[in-house]
Amino acid sequence: MGAAVSEELLVTGLANRNGPAAPDNRVLVIGASTDYIAFIDRQYAGRIVFVTDPAERGRGHEVPPDQQSELLVALEEPGTVLEQICCHLKRHNLQAIGITCFDCESLHLTSLLADVLKLPYPSLTAVLTCRSKFLSKKRWQSAGIDCPAIRQIRCPEEAVQFMQQHGGRMMLKPLTGSGSELIYLCTTVQETAAAFTEMTGQLAEKPATERMYDPYKVDGTLVDPRREFIAEEYCEGEEYSCDFIIEADTVDIIRISRKWLKPDQAPGTVMAYQIPEYPMIDRPALREKLRIAALVLGIDRGLCMVDFLKAGDRFIILELTPRPGGDCLPPLLRATYGLDILGLALDVAQGEPRLPKEPHSSHTVVGLRLFAPLPGGIIKTINTEKLGRDSRVMELKLVQKPGGLVVHPPASYHSRILGYALFKPFSAATAEQESRELMGTLTVTYCDEETI
Repeated sequence: MGAAVSEELLVTGLANRNGPAAPDNRVLVIGASTDYIAFIDRQYAGRIVFVTDPAERGRGHEVPPDQQSELLVALEEPGTVLEQICCHLKRHNLQAIGITCFDCESLHLTSLLADVLKLPYPSLTAVLTCRSKFLSKKRWQSAGIDCPAIRQIRCPEEAVQFMQQHGGRMMLKPLTGSGSELIYLCTTVQETAAAFTEMTGQLAEKPATERMYDPYKVDGTLVDPRREFIAEEYCEGEEYSCDFIIEADTVDIIRISRKWLKPDQAPGTVMAYQIPEYPMIDRPALREKLRIAALVLGIDRGLCMVDFLKAGDRFIILELTPRPGGDCLPPLLRATYGLDILGLALDVAQGEPRLPKEPHSSHTVVGLRLFAPLPGGIIKTINTEKLGRDSRVMELKLVQKPGGLVVHPPASYHSRILGYALFKPFSAATAEQESRELMGTLTVTYCDEETI
């Protein structure tokens, strides 16, 4: 042991005599949620600097990373964030060698930072095009890619005119929202007027710190997603989502999931994700569609997620964004394929895409999102006993607890999500039915209500 200590001291002495130690390489992770941060920090400690909003850290219950590994800074002002990152890296003798994010609202900021710090990431133009439901579909239509018809609108009359031109059914959406938030299926003039009023009212009440709906510039023109919206053609088909890596001209599919939707007052709400997908998808045809769709948006390298419909032989592209799928998809991938998509995102950020062979599994696994029922309120109890005892259930995680507040859409789309369950269905063909059955075993009581 003495010889080992002497050798260590000798090496340290030489390092000090030859100058300061080389900086420690880190990947910047911008704006992640505290549950993602806790998982990534456990698995990849010493590899990341998390750039976290203090409000998000305050909401979390997880143990934070060490001081070197997390920088707390409000994310609204890119200049301030950049300055604080540079100070943090210098203070701790760190060097940024990659950058990534996992949430749509942080894509814009991440691209701005990457450009200044000279780190590989999709350009700001590409990110803005992806984030805008209007710009992305406009580009795809010009390139002949199958996607819904769209129109950018500012008033209910423009929406009604669009609806009447497209079969009497349409989706009304924010320009830059995510998931099912503030999405409305409209079939009448009355529904359109009511949806428009509700959407504009909800967006007006969003705080200025809500970066999801920040204004952006396109060709020198300022676009405000709180005042301009999108009318989108209603298309029917089986819903899927997919993670893929694009590198130059090559696309590698990581996963394809069938999306089972929840009968809901919020159209497009995903109840469950099924991997492998059912029915199965023609992968060579999808790879080519994804390659063109990404390149048209200006993305030629990165880890992306896409939502699409399959209608007969058609792939109808709905959205594409340079981040991996969220919700319960990361744990679902780990359970099905033994693949950590978050770690893969770090590899891609470092310039090591590590294009994998397409994962394969001999069994089906479903990620079931657990929703609090109506009417909402302060949670008194969450009873998952029957769900947890079911032999099909592999993993059960709650993110809400008794005492938490549940508010239903359109006021909130997040507080009603209680957690998720991963389960192996008896059959791939019955996964949707089994998801509904398992959801029915969950009971919730509110402080001022009887059991629901």
